Amino acid sequence: MSRLELLEDEYLICRSGKHRCIFLLPFFWLFIFLVTPIAKLPLLPPLAIAFFFTAAAIKYWSSFYVLTSKRLILKENIFKVRRLELFLQHIEIVTMKQSLFGRMFSYGALIIVNLRGERMIFKRISRIRELYRSTMTQIAKN
Repeated sequence: MSRLELLEDEYLICRSGKHRCIFLLPFFWLFIFLVTPIAKLPLLPPLAIAFFFTAAAIKYWSSFYVLTSKRLILKENIFKVRRLELFLQHIEIVTMKQSLFGRMFSYGALIIVNLRGERMIFKRISRIRELYRSTMTQIAKN
C-alpha cells in the first residue's frame, strides 16, 4: 500500500484491498493451455498467460481501500490510477453487492453515491462486509 497521509485528529478504522479472485481468469487460461494441445502457436499462449498473471498481480498489489474517521479513500491500479478521497459527510448512499461466491469467499462490490448523485463502483474488494459495516457506522457517527 502506498503512503497514507492522515489529517489532523484522523485515525485508521478499516483497510482492505483487491480479493484474490482476480487471479481466476489467468488460472483458467493456464488450465485451458495445459489441457488443450496447441501445436500451431507454441509461444503465444504462455506469453498471454504471463500477461494475464502480471496484470492481475499489479491490480492486486496496487489497489487499496481505507476507511478513516473522516474519509473513505479508494485507490485502484498503477498505470491508470483511479484514486478517490471522499469525506464521510459527502457520501449519500453506500451499497454492498455480493454474489453467492462473494458471500462464500468474502468479497464483493462497493457502490458509493455522493451528494452530487455521482455513482462509483469498486469491484472485487476483499473483506467487503467489514468495510461496509465500518463505513456505515462512521457515516452514522458524523
